[in-house]
Amino acid sequence: DFPLAGLSQQQVDWLVGDGRDVEDIYPLTPLQAGMVFHSLVDTDSAAYVDQFRLRLSGVSDAQALGMACQRVVDRTPALRSAVVWDGVDQPLQVVHREVAVPTRYLDWRELPEADWDRELVRLAANDLADGMDLTGAPLLRLIIIALTDDEVVLVWTSHHVMLDGWSQGQIFAEVREQYAAIVHDHAPELATRRPFRDYLHWLDEQDRGQAEEHWRAVLSEFDAPTRLPYDRQPSEAHSAESAESVVVKLSTADSQRLQSMAARGGLTLNTMVQGAWALLLSRYSGERDVIF
Repeated sequence: DFPLAGLSQQQVDWLVGDGRDVEDIYPLTPLQAGMVFHSLVDTDSAAYVDQFRLRLSGVSDAQALGMACQRVVDRTPALRSAVVWDGVDQPLQVVHREVAVPTRYLDWRELPEADWDRELVRLAANDLADGMDLTGAPLLRLIIIALTDDEVVLVWTSHHVMLDGWSQGQIFAEVREQYAAIVHDHAPELATRRPFRDYLHWLDEQDRGQAEEHWRAVLSEFDAPTRLPYDRQPSEAHSAESAESVVVKLSTADSQRLQSMAARGGLTLNTMVQGAWALLLSRYSGERDVIF
């Protein structure tokens, strides 16, 4: 029933039970497995818990927005998944047939506008501090706050192991379409998306030995990450968060130039930042080739 998972019948019976609640089981990608490892080793870290805050105009029905989010989850297997690692040979993701998205509704229409930002920061910080249980689907929760009769704030908190920033844009576009369909009582126009399991099937067919041989050749001259001068002993290698955050704001013009350059290259802004980071490491280390 679940060929990608590599499970014995006993393990399937233990994970699936009568099968009514489980739609699919498949392995994690190497990147997902790394995130799970860091989350288990550094349990106090929120590095892989993402939080998006959107202030939305033209939304007069907060309940309909919550329903739109639920509809998107209903048709997206990755958003109905949880992770299991006990009792199996490798961590797996289990796709549930149905999940209810935990959603809180708040009404701040009587709250002075001057207090909105302070209360939102407090609320979002408390929500982020709650962390995320990787074993319970869905790995997301919502807070929808009515500010005025036609404006809301959506706080979307989810785990990076199931949803990244690139995909988040597609998800929000679909939420918008579903919301319009609900309030205007028409069928939503939705793009067809291939299921995540197709990628995992492709990944399973790759020649792991050939890939290992390639990367061993590429990295043959490296025996450690790029070394930098430091004024104190570095902390443990698995730590996923830096000691402090430094906020840098770019001008609108610089932001537009970066976005245009990324679009021309088919890249994310994150990839651009990593390229800049590589150049910085090269200059500080004095090495032409760097690894991080």
